[in-house]
Amino acid sequence: MGSPLRILLPPSRKVGDQIRVQIFYSTTKDRPAVQWLGKERKGRPSRSCSAKLNQSTRGAWRLCSSPSVKITYNAKVACVLPVLLSAIPVSPPSDGPAHDDKEIGKDVVTYEYKQPVPIPPYLIAIAIGNFRYRALPKVEGKEWSTGIWAEPELIDAAYWEFSKDTGRFLATAEKILPPYRFGVYDLLVLPPSFPYGGMENACLTFLTPTLLTGDRTLVDVVVHELTRSWFGNGVTQANSTHFWLNEGWTTYIERLLLQLLHTPADRGFSFLIGYKSLQDALKQYEENPKYQRLVIDSETG
Repeated sequence: MGSPLRILLPPSRKVGDQIRVQIFYSTTKDRPAVQWLGKERKGRPSRSCSAKLNQSTRGAWRLCSSPSVKITYNAKVACVLPVLLSAIPVSPPSDGPAHDDKEIGKDVVTYEYKQPVPIPPYLIAIAIGNFRYRALPKVEGKEWSTGIWAEPELIDAAYWEFSKDTGRFLATAEKILPPYRFGVYDLLVLPPSFPYGGMENACLTFLTPTLLTGDRTLVDVVVHELTRSWFGNGVTQANSTHFWLNEGWTTYIERLLLQLLHTPADRGFSFLIGYKSLQDALKQYEENPKYQRLVIDSETG
């Protein structure tokens, strides 16, 4: 689980004094927090892509990985490929020329981001690759923006798949929830080796390309992911033992939104699917009832 970082303070410091600590460190390409994807794992021969997923944050950033420790952050990343972070882009602008109009794969560009909303460390994410951006349609009266990122081979299909509904989903969520706080809600369609349907990184939801069906039948995955902007990203469980609070409230609000966006039958059908999954899971762990609990006794494994 890592080793402690001990910082000795001068004895002259008094209670209430503020100090600034600057830590210099390095990591390696072999750390599990950063996954480097070769062309075999991408499914295409274009330039390599990396995505930092969220289970091993400490491998890239020296942070306490408890969700109760929420932080803001600013970041600058210099790279020969476009860089995306779970934060608001400062420069170059997302809707400007790709890679600040420099040659992708050759010229170094410094990407700057800011995240002014406190988030748990597991939501810090970075993706680097040959990505392109399209702004999604603006929703009248809303200050936030939405957009889609994907590799050149997928950007047209990705834009078509999500352009009709993403802003509508977010605006509908604000009808039953407080205003969206993060300013930007972008989607990133990752290479085929991305192992999840979606990941709700702040400001930047990661998505699997298997959602690009060409008929928008799977776009409701975004409803679930954006709802986490309130439950998990906004209000966060104190520790990972209680992650069920994050998932539970997200699923509840997701189903309310399905009713508003579609019909009461859609909400009911989602409940039936979830109830069946719950029954299957309980049956699976009949011989290990400790795993049937919402809160598992971590002392005994």
